[in-house]
Formats: sequence, structure tokens, C-alpha cells
Amino acid sequence: MHRFLVQVDKNRIADTHASMMLVATVRNELSRLPYWLSYYRDLGIGQFFFVDDHSTDGTTDYLLAQPDSHVFQPRNSYSESNYSTAWQNELLDLYGEGRWTVVADADELLAYPDCENLKLPEFCWPDPKNWT
Repeated sequence: MHRFLVQVDKNRIADTHASMMLVATVRNELSRLPYWLSYYRDLGIGQFFFVDDHSTDGTTDYLLAQPDSHVFQPRNSYSESNYSTAWQNELLDLYGEGRWTVVADADELLAYPDCENLKLPEFCWPDPKNWT
């Protein structure tokens, strides 16, 4: 049950720990999202969970068109959510247990040693038999 968030996409949320997930709060980030999503997909993120804080620039529609993305809208304000911490924690509590998860803003790109050649699942689980 969602306390602070309402899911607005129709995508099925896979009950899997095999794919890494990313949680982000966005507002009017349309200009950044195509590259940002491509970057994280290339790193190996399999599912995206977005809290869209009332975007007005087309961000919501863009995210709703992404088959690997889940879009939620808040029932309370940004400040009431402790500046999105409560929203992110709700998604992590509901969908992140037992999964490797990245939390990032739309203007943040995760970098780690050899990230140009080493996918994030390989970095986190060096032994492929542990990927599932």
C-alpha cells in the first residue's frame, strides 16, 4: 500500500531481484532524461522508479512511454516529504528489499572504476551465478 505515492503508469512491476533498480525524484527534467536513461540502461539498470513531482514540461508523458519505468505522483508536498526522502524511502521499502538499488537525481551520473567497460551488475556481483 502506498502511503505518499500514487502509481500512474500501467507497467507491471516485476517481482524480481535479478534486475537492478534506480529510484529518482524528477520535476521538469525532460531535456535530461533521454541521455540519462540511456546512460543508466547501458550501465545495467533494469527498472526505473520515478516520483514525478508535478512536472509541466512533458516529463510525465515521456516517462509513461518508457516500458522499463514506473511513475508515481505524490500525495503530499516536496517539503512535507522531507525533500523527497519519504517518497524515495517508500519506493525502496516496497520494491527494493533484497535488490541492488541506485538512488540518483536526473543531473547525476554514477561513475565507478572501469564503468566504461564494466556493467553495474558485474561490478556489484563479480560472479555471474549470483546475478539472479
